[in-house]
Amino acid sequence: MKYRYAAVTDVGKREINEDSLLTMEGRYGLACALADGLGGQGFGDVASQIAVEAVGEQLKGWFPVGKRRMTACVEEANRRVRRKQNEQSVPMMTTLSLLRTNGPYVHIAHVGDTRIYWFRNERILYQSTDHSVTQMMVTCGELSPEQVRGQPDFSALWQLLEPMLAGRILVAHNAPFDLRVLASCLHDYHIDWQPEAAYLCTCQMGKRAYPYLPNHKLNTLCDHLQLSLDHHKAGSDSRACALLLLNYLEKGLQPEAFLRTYRFADRKTIPYCGCR
Repeated sequence: MKYRYAAVTDVGKREINEDSLLTMEGRYGLACALADGLGGQGFGDVASQIAVEAVGEQLKGWFPVGKRRMTACVEEANRRVRRKQNEQSVPMMTTLSLLRTNGPYVHIAHVGDTRIYWFRNERILYQSTDHSVTQMMVTCGELSPEQVRGQPDFSALWQLLEPMLAGRILVAHNAPFDLRVLASCLHDYHIDWQPEAAYLCTCQMGKRAYPYLPNHKLNTLCDHLQLSLDHHKAGSDSRACALLLLNYLEKGLQPEAFLRTYRFADRKTIPYCGCR
């Protein structure tokens, strides 16, 4: 059986192309592997190259390949990337998508969000499922596919958010919860950020400003102050949180009395220590 294949990659706005590609054609068919190192996380190009080289070595010999061999390819790539990461003491991450033909059959394996598609007559017959927090939320029904279609993942968003957050006082409603989520995302994406952050919690401030309310949830405070809120939509929640803070300041609350410090390593709040 003869195969036709092509590949193209684009460095985009980054200085380094972190994509690595492998194609091998032999007696038993065609093998293709694509790895996309995580941009901005350090050595993504190294991680992707290590991954595809590991796949190439695992597939030498061109004997028929099944599920066990495909799994071994992914596991070996993971071992080598982790070993290099430990040697260099730097975070290394990459996706890996692997396709191997075997006569009339095609075997695939993938880790991450580099997708594999099967097209026929301009129709998508198959699409691999992303391994990502976003896809997990879709699977659990917390978000719809339409809400996340075309949206970037956390690592891409962080490159935009980090300059706005670094060294600043963070403000959130029920801030300890949001900071635990941020700490988890930073950990899961191997992002090394500042060890601590100063923060204000508009929920705690609301208890001081309006002690007579039955509770101090975001929607309760917004209803009381007649602030518009499309609850649990990030943009609306953020705007409402900012308006609450301005309201508290107008009432004379001193933010210094509510400042706390969040320590990301052990994910706990400690007294404010002046970190900015």
